[in-house]
Amino acid sequence: MIRGKNLIAIIPVKKQSKGIKNKNILKINNKTLLERKILLSKMNKYIDRTIVSTDCNFMFKIAKKHNVNDIGLRPKSLSTDKALTIDVINYIINKQKLKNVYIILLQVSSPFSSQKLLNKFLNEFKKKKSFNSSVSITSFDNPHPYKI
Repeated sequence: MIRGKNLIAIIPVKKQSKGIKNKNILKINNKTLLERKILLSKMNKYIDRTIVSTDCNFMFKIAKKHNVNDIGLRPKSLSTDKALTIDVINYIINKQKLKNVYIILLQVSSPFSSQKLLNKFLNEFKKKKSFNSSVSITSFDNPHPYKI
């Protein structure tokens, strides 16, 4: 809970990844990228609930194993290359009838997130009461030209 409201973590993952095949189920230290993000979320003191949104049966089973998916598979229309993350979030909000909550989007594609950084981000958000939303960004030295 943060600022008196439940904090819901949403982890969107889809079966087909553009760049690296099966990227979301690759393992680091015997944990898939999806499991790493689920565990980060579940161990966080502020996050009240974690929802994994996927179109993949295998990833759905991983989420069920960790008790973080009770909404079923998402529609295929929300898992195409043209599907927007905001549409996935809105689908979950509507399906779960979420009201008066904060949502944090946790991306599987940043596997080295830590509790320390997540808590620093959430503590800052908690303190800045005039903020209704926030985004974390990072700088890097040599950006890939296709990602700019």
